[in-house]
Amino acid sequence: MCEHAHDHDHHHHYPAGEQAAGGPVILDIGDDRGALIVYLDRGRIGTELHLRRPGEVATTHTGVWERRVGAHRPVAAVFPSLAAGTYTIVGDRGDQWATVDVGGGAVTETALAG
Repeated sequence: MCEHAHDHDHHHHYPAGEQAAGGPVILDIGDDRGALIVYLDRGRIGTELHLRRPGEVATTHTGVWERRVGAHRPVAAVFPSLAAGTYTIVGDRGDQWATVDVGGGAVTETALAG
């Protein structure tokens, strides 16, 4: 996960047929830290998903990958450790997709189409 202001192009698309780098994730939650899992369409594999706190310019982003959960293969962006609070999910072009509340000591899950 990386934090920085986004005033430049920053795309990480992976060529078809290349293995996506969506390995196991370790969550760091507790007290005032929570995690967020955002489920997306398969077409988003290899891209990034961004979060922004209200009133802030900088975003936090992570990759969108196919995950292995038993026999299931969901496509998800996992933010393994976030300060509890409200976040805006931001699309590739800076458009606001949704708002989500992350609780301390909890894993918040949401699904987005697009």
